[in-house]
Amino acid sequence: MPLEPGRSLGHYQIVARLGAGGMGEVWRATDTRLSRDVAIKVLPKDVASDPDRLARFRREAQLLAALNHPSVAAIHGIEEAEGQPFLVLELVPGEDLSERLKQGPIPLDEALPIARQIAEALEEAHERGIVHRDLKPANVKVTPDGKVKVLDFGLAKAWGGEPGAGSAPDLSASPTLAHTGTAAGVILGTAAYMSPEQARGKPVDKRSDIWAFGALLHEMLTGRQLFAGETVSDVLAAVLTREPDWGALPAATPASLRVLLRRCLERDPKQRLRDIGEARVALQAPGRPEPPPRAATKAPVRLVAVLAAAAAALAFAAGYAARRPAAAPQPLVGSSTVVRQLTFEPGLESEPSLSPDGNYVAYTTNERGSLDVAVMPLAGGEPRFLAGSSADEAQAAWSPDGSRIAFTSARDHGGRLSTVAGLSAQSVFVQGKGGDVFIAPAAGGPAVKLVEHGAYPSWSRDGRTMAFQSDRNGQSDIWTVPAEGGEPRRLTDDRDIDYQPSFSPDGKWIVFGSLLPGESRARLRVVPGDGSGPTRELRVPGAIALAPAWSPSGDWIYFAASQSLNESRSSLWRLAFSSEGGAARVERLTLGETIDTEPALSAGGRLAYGRALYSPDLHELDVASGTVRQLTSTSCVEDFPHLSPDGRTLVFYSDRSGGIGIHTLERDGGTWQRLSSPDVEGTMPRWAPDGRSVAFVRSAPGDVSIVVQPVGSLTLRTVATLPRSSGGLQAPEWSPDGRSLAFTQVGGDGRTTFRVADLAGTTRDVATVPGVSMFASWSPDGGRLVFQRELNGPRQIWVLPVEGGEPTLISRGNERELSHPQWSARHPDRVLVVVDHKNLATLSVSTGAVTPLTRYDDSTRYVDYPSWSPDGTKVYFSMVRIVGDLFLLENLERP
Repeated sequence: MPLEPGRSLGHYQIVARLGAGGMGEVWRATDTRLSRDVAIKVLPKDVASDPDRLARFRREAQLLAALNHPSVAAIHGIEEAEGQPFLVLELVPGEDLSERLKQGPIPLDEALPIARQIAEALEEAHERGIVHRDLKPANVKVTPDGKVKVLDFGLAKAWGGEPGAGSAPDLSASPTLAHTGTAAGVILGTAAYMSPEQARGKPVDKRSDIWAFGALLHEMLTGRQLFAGETVSDVLAAVLTREPDWGALPAATPASLRVLLRRCLERDPKQRLRDIGEARVALQAPGRPEPPPRAATKAPVRLVAVLAAAAAALAFAAGYAARRPAAAPQPLVGSSTVVRQLTFEPGLESEPSLSPDGNYVAYTTNERGSLDVAVMPLAGGEPRFLAGSSADEAQAAWSPDGSRIAFTSARDHGGRLSTVAGLSAQSVFVQGKGGDVFIAPAAGGPAVKLVEHGAYPSWSRDGRTMAFQSDRNGQSDIWTVPAEGGEPRRLTDDRDIDYQPSFSPDGKWIVFGSLLPGESRARLRVVPGDGSGPTRELRVPGAIALAPAWSPSGDWIYFAASQSLNESRSSLWRLAFSSEGGAARVERLTLGETIDTEPALSAGGRLAYGRALYSPDLHELDVASGTVRQLTSTSCVEDFPHLSPDGRTLVFYSDRSGGIGIHTLERDGGTWQRLSSPDVEGTMPRWAPDGRSVAFVRSAPGDVSIVVQPVGSLTLRTVATLPRSSGGLQAPEWSPDGRSLAFTQVGGDGRTTFRVADLAGTTRDVATVPGVSMFASWSPDGGRLVFQRELNGPRQIWVLPVEGGEPTLISRGNERELSHPQWSARHPDRVLVVVDHKNLATLSVSTGAVTPLTRYDDSTRYVDYPSWSPDGTKVYFSMVRIVGDLFLLENLERP
């Protein structure tokens, strides 16, 4: 008997027919038991009569019933009456978007709140592993009070089933298309929002929802379906081949929104916006910042270029891992100042440089796998790549007339710029190793080499002189060279590591960052641009200052700084500059809830800057099979893992319980707990050979110590202590007999001392060697230490006798970056290493041969801090995900 108003279906009284959806007829009904109005959706016969599909549908509905979000229409249940199965759904008042769009485009101020609520609903579902698969205007309702409800969430999967399962057809490509026969309007409505992979019948994931979201948002703004055609085939062909009509967007569409749409509508899923939460952040309001997050999340000690040079210097001094940044911070300067997000790439966008007229931004990106310089108009439009070289290039700087761009490239060296800096201060700030400075026309064309062995170019105001940083004499100094070519001239010559020069607008001064090796802070200094006088230090807040840039007037210097030694989140600041010196006025521009750095200014009150996001989690590699298993996935730091001798418990450092501290995790059961006291800041832990205690680096306000803590006790035994001003202690390593700990200390003269301490605190020096050396690990027989060393070239692996003697290079003939060595207790000839920050390998002590263990090509992921399991069958390490985007402060009020 067909349904009709007045008929009862179980205890549901049918009121009126609401319509026919792609998944059955929908009726308004009254739940007579609970006295509430609901919607019921009657399942078609082909589902109701198939036991396997019906059972699968029930399971999916049960899963979706747990999805509780204000922008998701609720599923109350799946029931059956008179042999008829049906869904009981929340009754949502109002019209759906397909009805609203018949009236034309939705104004921007109405469309953005709707889109943001859709993004919030998708984000909640995606975090629970639920994909909508059929997002379209008809599945989005807007209530009379402006609230959004997304309908039919995830039911497409339940409707179509899994490919090849029982009698269910593979409908993952188009659930609505498969169940509407020849109803052309409905068919086209669904096909128009399919992702390319969905249209091809390939498996889908959350990225298909992101595509549909982009198509829906584009239609809301333009009032026209993005992909249209006379037949289904025409529509699908458009989805697969036709470029979206970007010119149809309203002229008032913000550039950041145009960028977001392009990222959502990338045909290649790997290049598409990776998470709908990013869209939600961008839609908070283009041109306005999102409110500061309630809680900061994570970032590791590992750096990308100079984006987080502050973090590396802190890690070098204290071994501290930072927190991961979240949304863009609220600017503190001026009520009219607003923030725009400029890029939404899946990788790293950093080092912005604004054109003098403020209309373009040049920046570093790894979108294509290597580093490139891209130029993007701020008014909207596709970025273009500057030089088109296959070699890495970065660190762009506009000429004063806007006609040329200087940058650093490794093209003539066949090498690769260092995109990830380690714990060595020498490598943190000398990013241009193997690179040269080039100049290219801003409009496109061949680049010309200006000078060899340089990085971070900066033009003088008249365009005649270029300042740059170089390690050509074995140390990092500031140099200048005529912009048309000539002999370079060194302006600084001391043992400080000088980095990132910036010419003042009048050409009289160059400001730069400076770090004394072994010190725990980096400062700003200025030197006359013609080299006619000594350098002068500028007093700045915080422990670390970097990336200085001048205001167009030359009265202020903008820079990034962290507030304390134990903090690598950085804020943007500005300092009033006076050529006479004296006390300077200092103002903070951002709150420091993120890692904000690299300010770049132009006329008209615009300031571009970079913002970094880092995510380190613990992983396990099975050496025999090559299988990698992720062990943790949190919003916290998880780093430096080491497995206990009994093979049951990992020790690592994390901030998951508050401040950074030592934690343990049961390898199989997943139980974790904090080992160190809440008031103890600890990093770099290592199990003792007997499994009864853990050694780690403890950081305190005035000193850094190697301590030992028994398991089950909060008592600490101090083995060695140094004041912070003496340099950092690195990675204690137990001797095989458990009686001693080896560690390194990098001194202010750029040399490294190897020390061995017994548990009573008696310490002896093993050797002092030139260069920066870290991560000393004992040989199985206890007679040697293997370590990474950086000395006038890439990091290499060396061996040092414990009883004294000269170090020996074992990674001979290998020009790749090798770091973080760990000697295998079970395989005396094998040393575990990280290759080029990307992959794990073993190094033969006797032959120097490198054998790969992993192969990661993703430029946004890096491998860190590996260690062997006691039996040598597993390797534990942290995988660091690195993402960075560009932001713009507009209407920056003049000081």
